[in-house]
Amino acid sequence: MNALKEWLFAKLNLIRIVRLAMGIWILIVAIPERDWASGLFGSLFLITAIAGVGCCGATACYPAQNNKMKGDSGRINYEEIK
Repeated sequence: MNALKEWLFAKLNLIRIVRLAMGIWILIVAIPERDWASGLFGSLFLITAIAGVGCCGATACYPAQNNKMKGDSGRINYEEIK
């Protein structure tokens, strides 16, 4: 049970809380109206908020890491073309 709690609350941020609130609100509005499209949309927001992923997946939207080789001084070697 503790592992589940840690997984759900890991990396909790403002965007995740907003998605959770929007999903709950959309579902509360969609159920009395019997609107399945809004219910699906609200469910999508809830699932992404609970799972902690966005539309791009778990790590697809992060910028690329700088993978410089060790010992690289940052110097660029140019070759003269004649």
